Formats: sequence, structure tokens, C-alpha cells
Amino acid sequence: MALQQEVRRTTVAALREEAGAGPDDPLPLLVGGQIAWIQEAVVEFVGDAVIAEGRRAPSPATPWSSSTRSRNC
Repeated sequence: MALQQEVRRTTVAALREEAGAGPDDPLPLLVGGQIAWIQEAVVEFVGDAVIAEGRRAPSPATPWSSSTRSRNC
């Protein structure tokens, strides 16, 4: 839960800064909350899929298999 709160807090701060919104403007908080919710849902979906398949997620350094890389090059 703490990570989700940190994601929301930093997202709201970034949105507020980029939009030039004041501290009393609720829009960055509303949009930031939705973005954080989407991020949480995607992470949960991917985690569930990895668990269901009984394998580990790929390393961030190697997101594609060698066969995928050779086809796209």
C-alpha cells in the first residue's frame, strides 16, 4: 500500500507541476489517482498471469527472447 501511495503522490506532484496547477486545484489529484489505479491494475494483471503460467517474469534488462529480437531486426 505504501508503494501505491508513493506512486500517486509523485504522479500528482508531476501533473501539478506540468500543468502549472495551484495547490487548491483538484484536477491533478483526480487524474493522478486514476493513473495510479491503472498502474496498480496492470501490475496485478501481469503478476497474476505470471503466476498462472508458473514461470518467472523476464528480467527488465532482457524483455524479449532472442527469437523475438532476431525477427524484429
